[in-house]
Amino acid sequence: MYRLLLPLLLLSGCAVRHTGFVYGTGEFAELRTLDGRGYPLKLPAQAKPLGYLDGHTTEVEGFRIFRTIHVKDWRVHDGLHGLPTWVGPLIAYGAELGIQDRNSGVFYYVDARAARDLEAYIGDIVLLEGWVQDARRVTVAYFRVLAAPDEEDAPSEAP
Repeated sequence: MYRLLLPLLLLSGCAVRHTGFVYGTGEFAELRTLDGRGYPLKLPAQAKPLGYLDGHTTEVEGFRIFRTIHVKDWRVHDGLHGLPTWVGPLIAYGAELGIQDRNSGVFYYVDARAARDLEAYIGDIVLLEGWVQDARRVTVAYFRVLAAPDEEDAPSEAP
């Protein structure tokens, strides 16, 4: 009886929540925890943007089977430049652009300069780094396109 219990326990997986740096190649991603352990990530459709991160501090929730973490939810905490991040679809709202942040659920407008640079990416999932200028307006210092809604292109970057 105990011989059957161990394989079933290993195959069913266990719930995990890890924080670390995510490095992706588009299709694949790996989470490297602060103590140096690496875990391959299995990305469902809602987590595909993780495959385009490059060392961002990220919290990943899911279940682990052997070493692979099957991602259920995720949050990007810090950007590559040490600034706060906002992740979500870029939305045109009237004459302005904004992002529906998946971490907080709040809609933030982007500053005018960034709006000009981001205009070509409306509808794409983007990561913004910057700071809050006014109530719900982000001054963007850096952005990265994580995934287009229809096609999985390589990410775009801008300083």
